[in-house]
Amino acid sequence: MTATKEQEAISSRTSFPALLSAKHLQACGMTRSMAYQLLNREELPVVKIGERLFMNRDLFFEWLDNQARRCGEDAA
Repeated sequence: MTATKEQEAISSRTSFPALLSAKHLQACGMTRSMAYQLLNREELPVVKIGERLFMNRDLFFEWLDNQARRCGEDAA
């Protein structure tokens, strides 16, 4: 996926389903291993359905925005 397509995918957050799988996280530009590392972090709200892991879309993007803000503050 090109950088422009990744930006479009991330900017249309409501086009993602309410529960994000590892594949949805990959559509945001993460590698498969990065997506599973994120889904296995204890501080993030993850839902396990059967053997699959999901994250609430709104909480994920809120977390992502907070990470971006923290990176911006660290750079300043």
